[in-house]
Amino acid sequence: MFLARSSLLAVGILAASLASASAFAQAAGEIVGARQGVMRSFNAQMGIINAVGRGEITNAKLAEPLAAAINSVAKQLPALFPTGSGTEAGVRTRAKAEIWSKRADFVAAAAKLDEETTKLIAAVATGNAQAIAAAATSVTNNVCNAGHT
Repeated sequence: MFLARSSLLAVGILAASLASASAFAQAAGEIVGARQGVMRSFNAQMGIINAVGRGEITNAKLAEPLAAAINSVAKQLPALFPTGSGTEAGVRTRAKAEIWSKRADFVAAAAKLDEETTKLIAAVATGNAQAIAAAATSVTNNVCNAGHT
């Protein structure tokens, strides 16, 4: 639950700062650092959900707030990658350059992540480890892996 709350808080803070006019005056490194923090939390939450899917954690209820938190990130994903926050700014990031150069494709991929994480929420709600594993694998293979170099 701490991970879910901290992720939602981090996403909320980041989204609010990116929405303000002063956010674009921030150094690209600060934006990337905040984004990477959110994505590390996303990854940790997926790790726990995957453990539920493998049966290593038997209480699927523990994964419900985590699935909701990663879905929240999915809904706000484009805001985490504002113009000027890629490698062209001289910062280290694993994000593909196409996130910025092919923005419409990235926005479509973010919508796909929203769709897949919505399915993950439904799978987690069933408590069925196989359904959870399949949904988590779909999130990772069909969306997450496509966004990294």
